[in-house]
Amino acid sequence: MTPPRTGLLFIACWLALSASLSAWGQSESRRLDEGSGWRQEAAAPGNEDDAVMAEARRQIADDRARQALSTLTKWIDSNARTGKPQLAEAHRLRGDALVALGQEYRALYDYEVVALKHAQSDQYPIAIQRELDIGIAYANGKKRKLWGLIRVDDAGEIAQEILVRVQERLPGSVLAEQAAIELADYYFRKREMDLASEAYNLYLINFPAGPNRRHAMERRVYASIAEFNGPNYDGTSLLNAREQTRAFAREYPAEAAEKELDQRLVDRIDEASAAQMLSSAMWYRKVGDEAGERLTLRRLVHKHPRTVAADTALTTLDERGWLRAPEAPPPEATPETTPAPPSEAEAAPAEGSPSADAPAPGEGGGS
Repeated sequence: MTPPRTGLLFIACWLALSASLSAWGQSESRRLDEGSGWRQEAAAPGNEDDAVMAEARRQIADDRARQALSTLTKWIDSNARTGKPQLAEAHRLRGDALVALGQEYRALYDYEVVALKHAQSDQYPIAIQRELDIGIAYANGKKRKLWGLIRVDDAGEIAQEILVRVQERLPGSVLAEQAAIELADYYFRKREMDLASEAYNLYLINFPAGPNRRHAMERRVYASIAEFNGPNYDGTSLLNAREQTRAFAREYPAEAAEKELDQRLVDRIDEASAAQMLSSAMWYRKVGDEAGERLTLRRLVHKHPRTVAADTALTTLDERGWLRAPEAPPPEATPETTPAPPSEAEAAPAEGSPSADAPAPGEGGGS
């Protein structure tokens, strides 16, 4: 007995539907076979979350970032409270999709989720790298989009924060080294020389053998010189610049000679330091402090003898009579050198002396 045609048709439809449902539940992945290239194969049951991540990666790679953003947002909204391990990659991928769409500032929120909530994930260093890339772009002048439309908003403060965070989160790493030199260079370009000098110092302390050591030592000299605001201000930065110049010349003599970061620069720094000390001496004169003026002029001549300011200081010292050494004061009496008072026997006049023969006061000599 043959089954009715309607029964056969129902069975065939049911089998086809079962096959399609099974195929829908199993996501596709690719496998590389020798000689035949990439081949499609079904993923194992239960890996639907991994399949969503794989699909999002393909969409980003195929310049379909907007589709990837939609795919990932739906998945994150559905799984935000599940604690699934794919959450770290989902946020990182959504950040990548936003960057591809020119929304790098919004992407920072997703990268920060990875940094703060998934520090043990393999996505953590990738997210930090992505943040560093954005920080470097902002530090080099890229504007942040205003209302997500046009780039007019300065992002310098955001760049500083990112570059500092990278160093805190991955200390001693290649990323931290790159962030450190980028932050110092940012301050240097902005003419914030006190911060630049400090940042270059920290780089040389934290990365003494770093690939940017020579660059940091050179820029540190320029930053220290630029910190000096003139002879009427503190000259500590010039003293630092002189020692930093000598250190650079010892370590990189050829580069120092080429860029005049050698004795020639030290001589110019000495002239500026001497001028600053001469200005200080004039200030002491103005307020009537002769001792301060004299001491400052003498120190100037001693520390910077071959400078123009030293010649002026010598002339001033000579005119005011401070070149000659002061007369030594008479020695003070000491117990050892002070003569003891005479005793009674020593004070009494000897017999036969005129004093002994003379009458005592009140005694008559006759008549």
